[in-house]
Amino acid sequence: GRGFPAEIANELATSCFFGSMFRNDGSLPLDFDLTTWKVVHKGKKSQLLVREYWKQRLQDQVLPQAARIALNWSLMPTVQHFEPGDYNWGMTVYGLSPGESFDLHLKILLDGKPVEATLSGLQCAPEKLN
Repeated sequence: GRGFPAEIANELATSCFFGSMFRNDGSLPLDFDLTTWKVVHKGKKSQLLVREYWKQRLQDQVLPQAARIALNWSLMPTVQHFEPGDYNWGMTVYGLSPGESFDLHLKILLDGKPVEATLSGLQCAPEKLN
């Protein structure tokens, strides 16, 4: 738990984290801002739970500094610019319960021009009880 209290560790564990990698294999610069991406679940749209969300959510919690740093560094940066060949990875958080399915509507800028797509039928990992 990296020093997180059980309540916070449970909230994190049941918020639908995905290990994500983003790579620019093209020949044009690419930018994204995760705050513009939408989670579509049962007809309702919501935002990803980005670094800034967790920083604000946990600001009043008594947590070891190491726990805060570990969480922040594990998350995909909210805004990024990629030149051709650049890549990065981190966790993206969708704020849904274990096992839920959703669509992800994403937006990027390719050489400054907006491009949108929807990834359909994504599914949060089911809860595994020991």
